[in-house]
Amino acid sequence: MRRGTGGPVAFSCFRPWPGEGFEPAPTAGSAALYALPEVRGAGVGRALLSATTGALVEAGFRSAALWVFAGNARARRFYEAAGRRADGESVREETGGRALEELRYRRDLLE
Repeated sequence: MRRGTGGPVAFSCFRPWPGEGFEPAPTAGSAALYALPEVRGAGVGRALLSATTGALVEAGFRSAALWVFAGNARARRFYEAAGRRADGESVREETGGRALEELRYRRDLLE
């Protein structure tokens, strides 16, 4: 997304889900969604997620999934407000001596 005539202020990218736990063909995986800090809270992220969801449906995907850090309450609220729900799957890994837990969120795009 662009701001006026300036450069991009947010971006998202997706790909077919890698196939862990459900069929990859109809499921898209969100690889990234980012908005510059100065536009956060202005609806840019929500508009971008909505446009991305439309692009996923147009591309033939029927559901979307992503991993969210369990401790990232802000991101979890953002995705939950947009209809994504934790589906009970989680992964835990250790990085730099610190344990990180991620929760898998999903949404049926054809609801």
